[in-house]
Amino acid sequence: MIKRMAFLLSIIICILVAGNYIYNNTFVNKRDSVGLAVVYGTVEELYSNAEVVVKGEFLGTPKPYDIEASEDNHVMYWLLYDFSITEVINNTTDIELEEKDTIYISRLISFSHNNNNNLVKLIEDKDIKMEHGTYLLFLNTIYDETLGEYMFVNNSPNHLYKARSILSGYENVVQRHDLRIITEADVLKMNK
Repeated sequence: MIKRMAFLLSIIICILVAGNYIYNNTFVNKRDSVGLAVVYGTVEELYSNAEVVVKGEFLGTPKPYDIEASEDNHVMYWLLYDFSITEVINNTTDIELEEKDTIYISRLISFSHNNNNNLVKLIEDKDIKMEHGTYLLFLNTIYDETLGEYMFVNNSPNHLYKARSILSGYENVVQRHDLRIITEADVLKMNK
């Protein structure tokens, strides 16, 4: 009887271990995207969902943005990245943008609910630090009442394109998917 129970127990343990292995290697989210944020499949989608498309040079270290507490006790943590515009490709806003203007791009990094210190990360630590270089930016605007001005945000946290050093084109440095590399020619076609 003891041998039979030990045998059944070892079979159950083997099934649990195999099931856990299969689940973790098949169904668990590998953090390929930022939460439920949109992932665009074509340059046309990426372009058409952006109010502003510019090329810009990242100027330095991101700066923390003041913690913003809303009336429903959410606390949001932002970083501001400063870019010098090198070319305005498309601008459907009323905001005047010209070459050599400096714009600040806001990225929501994390938030907590009801001030309970349970921080929800929206951007992985490795994606917070941005390398110096030229970027192709697909942006939208939000009005910040605290600052009294418009701020720029990526049209999706899953898309941030940096100029490749050797080959032409821009590579998505945030996520690897079908739209990993795009060229300036692809974007300029949309501007016609």
